[in-house]
Amino acid sequence: MDSPFPRIPFQTQLDFLWSELEGPEKKTLEAFQSGSYVTPQDYAEAFEKLFERSKGSALDTRKQYALEVFKGMEDPLNPQGLSQNAAIAYNYLLNKGLNAPQASGIVGNLMAESFGSIDPAAYNPKGGGQGALGIAQWRGPRLESLLKFAGMNGEKPMVQSTFGSGVPTAGTIFPQQQKKQGLQGLLQQFMRPNETTGLTGAENFAQALDALILPEARMGEQIRARGAQRLLQQRKNATAEMLRRMPDGAAYANMIDQGMPAQEVYAQYMKDRREGVIGSSLSKDAFTNVRDINKDLASDFDVKVFQQAQQGFEALKYAFDNPSGVSDYALTIAFAKILDPASVVREGEQAAIAKSGGAIDSFLRQTENFFKGDGSLPEEVRRDIFNLAANNYTKYMERAQGRYSEAEQLLIARGIDPKFLRKLDFTDVANVQAQKPSEQTLGIPPVPEGSTINGQPMTMAQWISIWNSKTEEDRSYFLENGAFPS
Repeated sequence: MDSPFPRIPFQTQLDFLWSELEGPEKKTLEAFQSGSYVTPQDYAEAFEKLFERSKGSALDTRKQYALEVFKGMEDPLNPQGLSQNAAIAYNYLLNKGLNAPQASGIVGNLMAESFGSIDPAAYNPKGGGQGALGIAQWRGPRLESLLKFAGMNGEKPMVQSTFGSGVPTAGTIFPQQQKKQGLQGLLQQFMRPNETTGLTGAENFAQALDALILPEARMGEQIRARGAQRLLQQRKNATAEMLRRMPDGAAYANMIDQGMPAQEVYAQYMKDRREGVIGSSLSKDAFTNVRDINKDLASDFDVKVFQQAQQGFEALKYAFDNPSGVSDYALTIAFAKILDPASVVREGEQAAIAKSGGAIDSFLRQTENFFKGDGSLPEEVRRDIFNLAANNYTKYMERAQGRYSEAEQLLIARGIDPKFLRKLDFTDVANVQAQKPSEQTLGIPPVPEGSTINGQPMTMAQWISIWNSKTEEDRSYFLENGAFPS
């Protein structure tokens, strides 16, 4: 449906959005910037909650758009898969001091509100009143404020510049509000780079004349590339300056000064901050080494197998610690899956579960005769399942620990503090609830205090394996003397 309102230029609507965030929505902007958000999706959800207040409407779409903007604007000189208005809005917000994930989160919301292309003429008559208008679908008091901001008298908007369309006019080069500042103000405005194109008034005028010049004499592309490069540098400068204001961010700002991609450095800073490794500076080469080694560790087969086995064993342990007919059935399923976590790593979880369905069914059929009338398993069967799963989990963990140690040694050999290595959770899940009554029914005493294997504290799973390898005489001796016979 056509809007009953005159068209409000895109730039005007961006300016209104920012005036709202700096004015009546100032607390919203402060909460948005100071919250514990990290990813573009986090910021998309935060902006919907804090500013849009649409009660979670189309939240998945907003988050997906935010991610697309973040990825598409990795190279501001060559936006990928985004509309012109999305790229303009993103750069506009960067130049207002927001970082890349924050700008992406806001633009993702605008795309969800106004058809993906961020159409300034988007209009929705539903919802009562005058309907919703513009890039953020303003309605009610906000719509009235937008109309007032745009200088509308119910008939036409004030003169406003547009992005790269046609030959500039006096209205586009010298906005009305600048005329009051005299000739000096006009000249300053004329030579100031535009926040969305990176072009000065003179450059914008020159590139717009391309259509009137002989093809061999045109310079519009070079001028526009210069503006894009200026925007890129401004973005790098803004990110570096922001990092310098953040705790222990100066070293990361220096990486940007040395030529590293601003967005990549910022992402590393946030990751290091989450993992508690903030505080040490890294050279450009060291940063590259850390990034590559962490990437290799994350994709290592043994590490991925261990992480999958850890998830499976946690489910198995919960079923073991909470015996019932239902949990015993879950115990047998978790056990069948933990025996081959590599299949999940190789083929993806859904495909692996589908493939292993036959093996699980076969295992269940083999254990059917163990189930009692109430659907539960005898304690000795449950114990055997737990012990075998714990032994397998321990093997997976030891392999992953070996890969982790190799990565640590690689960093040390290159003179880099190993604390920059991504953290892996080597929690002994077999021992998390060692004092549960159900664990005591195993008849296995706690891990002896101070026990180690290869210089590392002995895990409960390792202790179970050792205990089960001993004879009844050795176990009795241990229970009486606190140690196995020498």
